[in-house]
Amino acid sequence: MVSDRSGVEEAKTVQREDCANVTHGPAVVRVRCRPSCGEIVNARIPVGNCPDQEHAQARRARRAFCVNGGQQLIEAGVGR
Repeated sequence: MVSDRSGVEEAKTVQREDCANVTHGPAVVRVRCRPSCGEIVNARIPVGNCPDQEHAQARRARRAFCVNGGQQLIEAGVGR
């Protein structure tokens, strides 16, 4: 977070070079972790306890990481 002169905090946009997901750091992030790289983008959201069915759905949707806890769901390079 960056604070301007008025004391208002703004989200700082940071794009990781090693991640193809271009949505790192938008103003409103509704997930804890990015599905493509697993990086925590909103630490204010508590770690979720996902049931196996949710992880299975995420794998079918080709998400490499869980958006609630950042757990790796698909091995790197598999199916790409």
